[in-house]
Amino acid sequence: MATSSAPADLPPGLHDIVPVPGLRPALARSLQSRGCSVLELPEVVTDFLVAATLRREFAFDLENLGLSGEVLEQRLALTLDGGPFAGRKEQLTETLSGGEGQLLALTLALAQPADFLLSSYAADYLSPARRRDLEAAIIQAGKRVLNLSASSSGQLWRWQGGVLESADEATGASGTTGVGSAFPAWTLHISGFRKAYEISAFALSIDEGHYAGLQVLGLAGENGSGKSTLADCLAGMATYTGELSLDLPSVDEPGIGYLTQKQSHPTHGMSQDDLLDLFVQQGKLTSGQLRRLREFLDNDPGYQQLRATDAAQGNRLLIALALLAGTYDLVILDEPTYGFAATEVAHLLQRFIALAGPHPLILISHDSNFLDKLCNSILRLENGLIIQTGT
Repeated sequence: MATSSAPADLPPGLHDIVPVPGLRPALARSLQSRGCSVLELPEVVTDFLVAATLRREFAFDLENLGLSGEVLEQRLALTLDGGPFAGRKEQLTETLSGGEGQLLALTLALAQPADFLLSSYAADYLSPARRRDLEAAIIQAGKRVLNLSASSSGQLWRWQGGVLESADEATGASGTTGVGSAFPAWTLHISGFRKAYEISAFALSIDEGHYAGLQVLGLAGENGSGKSTLADCLAGMATYTGELSLDLPSVDEPGIGYLTQKQSHPTHGMSQDDLLDLFVQQGKLTSGQLRRLREFLDNDPGYQQLRATDAAQGNRLLIALALLAGTYDLVILDEPTYGFAATEVAHLLQRFIALAGPHPLILISHDSNFLDKLCNSILRLENGLIIQTGT
């Protein structure tokens, strides 16, 4: 039997809530009417970050709390010498991975004088281990974080008439694992590869790797392990030393479509038609591809249900589908489940790939079940190294 609790009665911790339109203001009003103080975090939680380096970011927040001099330095040392950001005080915040940026923003927000933090999808890039770190920090701070999300691996809550009721996460249909033989096989070759960031302790380094027979390749690993960095290099968006090459069927100069964690153009306020028109203007969709994509979007109940939850996140899925429908030789999707239940996105991609045709594909996710469902090969990264390969 489902239990229920008014928001003010929830214990400290991270509480993931099934998002519905208008939920954030309703929650804020409910909490404030009960005399609770609420800090509403930006829709993109990393917008909470304002400083160039991790040290300056922590110092900025502590200075706002009135700390200075030796007390400030002691608190900085205590905060930065332990935890996930140890030894990285001079790292540029812009070099953080999506999950690390979320973790940093939420960690800083916990120091703010508010009973409740209200956020949307603020932990969706976090791996299970990082979520546990965050949960421990929230409990230690005695805070309550209400996070709108449908992709949590923890307990979900549903807003019902002024109270939060526990809700089981949808498991989705089962029985479909891996990809079919229709996907073209391709090869990834890596030799003497290294990518390092200025003023950063992190470096992605791969001495040798030859991976043949790939169809849908998954990149797995903790936040900050190097997944997105490797994707940036594959897509030609970052410089590196050494060799990193793709051998795709009948392709000399591969065209790559890339769904990044940080989109180069905003989707907020853009309609489905706006985004599709943008892709047509950019020459990324032919008229035939556009027609098939529109038919799929208009008739697929799974996409309509997901998109109705939050237009901005639905548009991110639309970008992923448009990339798959385009004329690219390889498509890279970095955390395509952001904002949604991974099982639902997996089935959506499966249905669309069956319609649009299979591409050589790279999927990046911290959700191993999502990768197992769609990938025939998986590389696991840890601290900038490939530590495991498998299918």
